[in-house]
Amino acid sequence: MSYVSKFGGIKSPECNKVAKEIWQMCIDNNIWLTCSHIPGVSNLADEPSPKFRDELEWSLSIKIFNKICNVWGEPPIDLLATRLNAKVPLFCSWKPDPDAKFIDCLTIDWSAFQSVYVFCPFSSLGRSVLKIHLEKVRGIVIAPIWPTQQWFPIMMRMLVDIPIVLPKVSQILHLPHSKREHPLSKKFALMACRVSGITSDHRDFLQSLPTYSCAHGEIRPKNSISALLKMDFIL
Repeated sequence: MSYVSKFGGIKSPECNKVAKEIWQMCIDNNIWLTCSHIPGVSNLADEPSPKFRDELEWSLSIKIFNKICNVWGEPPIDLLATRLNAKVPLFCSWKPDPDAKFIDCLTIDWSAFQSVYVFCPFSSLGRSVLKIHLEKVRGIVIAPIWPTQQWFPIMMRMLVDIPIVLPKVSQILHLPHSKREHPLSKKFALMACRVSGITSDHRDFLQSLPTYSCAHGEIRPKNSISALLKMDFIL
């Protein structure tokens, strides 16, 4: 706060660099910035930080994850995880974690990785799907089959393989420290999607699909959603 308020300083090169970047952004956007300190007891934004919310630590069954990897290969990084539920050694956490390589996946460049694994809170799916699209990322996304959601058609336009519909079985989503089931596990179906933000990848996938045609008066082909692949999981 001091370095930003004083337009930089000489004691800390790192803080000086950050302050310069902040003010350059303000100059470019015609913004004036004023800094002030709010005590922690009065800062409502800091109130949830010390509280551990274990209901957000839902993890996909490791057996199902391994079967998905047998089909598409194991992604090198888990972008939204903790040391309790990370599926691969390299992972990014939402908040500071002693074993995490990165903090806050939305602040890093996903395209730096050959592939990514994304299983995030459902409320964050829209931002994750958009980031995959904008940064031209390849990866695997675990998501519910919710065609009415805004992010759903965007993700369908990034498919590079037939999605895998996951079975509705107990403990498909679980907390690492308990056997409690996800409260919505019986109300929705999950799918694993292999996606790419690179347009040519999706075009190549579409060209590999069989084409259908029918003469006037014949029965129309059924909805393409029926072509989703259902894997036979043994748990």
